[in-house]
Amino acid sequence: MIDAVLVLFVITSLLALGGLAYFSNPRGKVNRLFASMVLWAAIWAASNFLESEVRNPTVASFLLRLDFASAALLAYFFLLFCVNFPSPSLRWKTKEYIVFIPITALALLSFSSLIVRDIGAYRGGLQLQFGRGYLFWIYALCLFGYMAVGCTNLVIKWKKFSGIPKVQVSYVLLGLSLSAFPALFINLILSQIIDLSLTISRLGIYGILFFGGLTTYAIVTYRLMDINVAITRGTVFAVVYTFVLGIPVAVGFWGRTYLSGRIGVNWWLVPVGMALVQRASEIPGESNCAGKTDDFNQGFEESSGFDYSQCHKGNRN
Repeated sequence: MIDAVLVLFVITSLLALGGLAYFSNPRGKVNRLFASMVLWAAIWAASNFLESEVRNPTVASFLLRLDFASAALLAYFFLLFCVNFPSPSLRWKTKEYIVFIPITALALLSFSSLIVRDIGAYRGGLQLQFGRGYLFWIYALCLFGYMAVGCTNLVIKWKKFSGIPKVQVSYVLLGLSLSAFPALFINLILSQIIDLSLTISRLGIYGILFFGGLTTYAIVTYRLMDINVAITRGTVFAVVYTFVLGIPVAVGFWGRTYLSGRIGVNWWLVPVGMALVQRASEIPGESNCAGKTDDFNQGFEESSGFDYSQCHKGNRN
């Protein structure tokens, strides 16, 4: 139940981020690529979760193949987003079509036995088993290659840029790295070595939270992708309260069995006590967050002439 709630939260967050990026500037190339990337990430997360939950072998087989196909297309849009962020790259216009051919072929072949085959039956509590097709390692190397090229491009830009663009690239690079490479390693490498529990196999999905969190912070604080979000003290406080006071809630969900076995029926006093202590301490740092936001808004307006009462049009490429 908790796994389902977490995965649903990840998928909802991804779709919300993608929608925010796209509708803030539908004609902006970077915004469209970002929206496409998070859409395929959401499809991958959903199929990866459901493939080990359904008991119908036909449906499970389809979801596993959709898992591989969506991961391939995710890698493609990941690469394009990296090379075009924060502004479209003219040097990659032709290369975009070249890199599209092999990854699309692999995505289509995911529905054959050339990449995955001998898909096993439902195994409660364990990841769905499958055999490697003739092209499995080519598929894996291709995905790692696309991810590596994308991240390398961001590293080069990070060294080259300065100021706010460099900060934006830093958050995107860190978020993508923390979510992409662990997911690839767990699902393509580790799954071929040992039998994975569902908890371990889904760490790649939960890792997307790093990407979502860092991207959201960059959008709110540094106007990532020219997304204009009205920032108020109330917004900052709401975010801080949600995350900090969410800690005892998480303890209540995940630690219920452990705590009840140690202190009996009064286990609920632990998370409630944590919430009261945190509230009594007035959540340190909230005033600093608001002050930082106000300072940034004022400094950015003075240096760039940006008026937050107007919607930023962004690039039209």
